[in-house]
Formats: sequence, C-alpha cells, structure tokens
Amino acid sequence: MIVNSLSSHCSCPPKAMFEEVAFSFNGGEDSTVLLHLLRAGYYLHKEKTKQSNGNQLDSIPECRIRTIYFETPCAFPKINSFTYETASNYDLQLEIISLDFKSGLETLMKEKPIKAIFLGWPRAVLS
Repeated sequence: MIVNSLSSHCSCPPKAMFEEVAFSFNGGEDSTVLLHLLRAGYYLHKEKTKQSNGNQLDSIPECRIRTIYFETPCAFPKINSFTYETASNYDLQLEIISLDFKSGLETLMKEKPIKAIFLGWPRAVLS
C-alpha cells in the first residue's frame, strides 16, 4: 500500500522513488511500525517487479530508506540507543539532525530537497 501510494505520485523507477522520500524515525512505537510497513511495502513491490520482469532483481536496490532522526537533548537514553541500534540492524541511512523539527526540516530541504517525509506519530499528537 505504501509503495503503491508512492508509485501513484511518482512516475520514476523504485530507486529514484526512494531517493525522493525520507522517513522521520524517532524510536517510538508509531515510527517503528511505520518502518516495518515501509520495508514490507518495498519488498512486496520488489517481489511484484521480480515476477513481471523475470527475476531481474539487480535493477532494484536493497531497501535503504533515507532516515532522519531529530536528536534532542531531552530524549531518553534508551530511545537514542534503540534508534541507533534499529538503524544499524536495518542498514538505514540515518541522518542525525540536532535542531528543532522546523529548523531541521528547513535545513534539510536546502541541503537535500525531498518530495515527501513519512512520519509515524500518534493521532492524538496531530490533532
């Protein structure tokens, strides 16, 4: 569903599609679930492409999602360590931003423009 959603908004190959998006990971439950959904969607897309292209998987890179972590001084040490361990375990391209969320996004967009950022936040926080 997630990769299909990306595909409908991006008329580019999967590699470029993943280069144009990022994932904001904060080590919380919601963003961890989203991480697994992104990975599952990617691999389902990869399997679908494999079937339609006759096992030509070399053209689809591994799922190395560009991952942004807004590190704050008030974060719990266990959250920081979980975030770093998860990034290592899943070979995420972890970019650590030591600014507040708004300033960090502004800086990110100046340095490496992207088209979308996936956020895993509880519904209550967003309303």
